[in-house]
Amino acid sequence: MPRQADVGTQDRRWYGSSHGVRADDHQEGRRQDRPSGQRCCRPWRAGAVRGQGRLGNGILLSADRALRRPGRGGDGARGNFWAGGADLEIRNGSRRHRARQRHRIRSCRLHLHARSCARNAGGIQDRSRDDRSQPRLDVRSGCTLRRNEAERPRPRGRPASRHCRVHGGEIPRHQHLSGGRVQSDPFRIRDHVADFDKIVQDIVHRSEAVRATIPMTADVAYGPDQTETIDLFFPSGKRSGLPVHMFIHGGYWRMFSKRDYSYVATTITQAGAIAAIVDYALMPKVRMATIVDQVRRAKQWVLAHIADHGGNPAELTVSGHSAGAHLSTFLFNRENTPSNVRAVLLLGGLYDLKPLQNSFLANEIGITDEEVAMFTPLAYRHDPQTRATVLVGANETPPFHQQADRFKENLLQQGSPATSLVLTNRNHMDSVRDLGVPGSQAGDCLTKLIVNDRR
Repeated sequence: MPRQADVGTQDRRWYGSSHGVRADDHQEGRRQDRPSGQRCCRPWRAGAVRGQGRLGNGILLSADRALRRPGRGGDGARGNFWAGGADLEIRNGSRRHRARQRHRIRSCRLHLHARSCARNAGGIQDRSRDDRSQPRLDVRSGCTLRRNEAERPRPRGRPASRHCRVHGGEIPRHQHLSGGRVQSDPFRIRDHVADFDKIVQDIVHRSEAVRATIPMTADVAYGPDQTETIDLFFPSGKRSGLPVHMFIHGGYWRMFSKRDYSYVATTITQAGAIAAIVDYALMPKVRMATIVDQVRRAKQWVLAHIADHGGNPAELTVSGHSAGAHLSTFLFNRENTPSNVRAVLLLGGLYDLKPLQNSFLANEIGITDEEVAMFTPLAYRHDPQTRATVLVGANETPPFHQQADRFKENLLQQGSPATSLVLTNRNHMDSVRDLGVPGSQAGDCLTKLIVNDRR
């Protein structure tokens, strides 16, 4: 076989039948006129790795060094070229753009092997074309696979791993792609409330002020665990026969405490009721069954002992926000047993747990199939004597609106009295802040719930 001549940086040969870009033009990003009938890929981005060697029909995997191996696509000549491994990953974009990326990988295939570089430099023999020691690329997800993963067939449309690469970053599976844009998780509140941290700071500061100004009895135990406590806040005046209102905080069962929500007692006590702010253990340290049992025992404690603190157990009402609204439904979900709950206010609640398994919470608390089956409020019948008010902020993400509508309709179909209201210009966080603001839309709903349900 005649020895092939070295070609310098000014070589004008084409990169195989599928390329229309000269080797020396990759750096400058120029496209050259190509023979008719040949398809062309756009040049790779500037800053890719430059090397010399044969052209091939493999896949370039390394973003750090260009590895080369001979193949069928070229004329066998050596030449200068530019190639960047990161650019061969399928990036998210329009359907047309993704198809173009797949074409680059499948048709251009610059699967370059390190030992062919050594051969070009010193005459060392290339490895066999059947060598499988190099990693491979999953063209669906753009992820590099280990050998056993590459050889195992993948179901259509499923990523090779829990993450796919997008422009140098990693997008978790629970985030969705639409029109090339990454859509954030609709259940991840921080992504949809710009002033999330500011609101949290505000309610914490308000809670500290309330604890310093409203008469209270702190950390009343309703069970043996240190998390099983209630803070009681009292209205001014005589403490005898007062209505009592339980509030259960949210936080996706995994964050916050009763101390952070003391500010809600402002509205409750101004309505003339005792505020019982309930604490509970947090996931994932405990499972959901434990938390549901805790809030049920908290209610039983209130019914049994609130008279000792000047309350009337026959005038018990309940409210909860987000996960707290979910937990509140288990205080009146036994159709054949009187719940002794006069009315409930459910704000921004979660009534179907199944969608949460595909949300960011999969990595946070990992809701199980058993928990979905046992603790989805939509699966239960509820006390027809308990009146429910279902609230949701107008600026909440669609799943919260959908679940609120479904739960209200579910109650009505069971014969339970239920009403709903969309809070004007409110999101998941400022709506719950308003619960502690008498005169606000949410605050007025809470006041009416307490006052109108007095015997």
